[in-house]
Amino acid sequence: MLLNEFQDLSPTDPHFETSLKNLWASLSAHIKEEETDDLPKLEKALDASESKRLADEFQSTKKFVPTRSHPMAPDKPVSARFSAS
Repeated sequence: MLLNEFQDLSPTDPHFETSLKNLWASLSAHIKEEETDDLPKLEKALDASESKRLADEFQSTKKFVPTRSHPMAPDKPVSARFSAS
C-alpha cells in the first residue's frame, strides 16, 4: 500500500517526502529481517550447488521483472477487497 501511494506522488507533492520516509522505514525493516533471519536459514537448508543454481536463476529472473508495479494492479489482496462488504 505504501509503494502504491508513493508511486502516485510527484516530487513536488507536499506528501512526497513523508511518504518516501515511511516507505523506506518499512522497506528497511523488511530487508533487515530477510538478511538476518530468512536468508541465513535458507542457506543452511541448501547445499552449495543448489544455492548457486538458485542464485543464478534469481539473477536471470531479475532481468525480466518490472521495476514498478502495474498501474492497474490492486493495492489490496483480492480476498480483502471482497470481504469488506
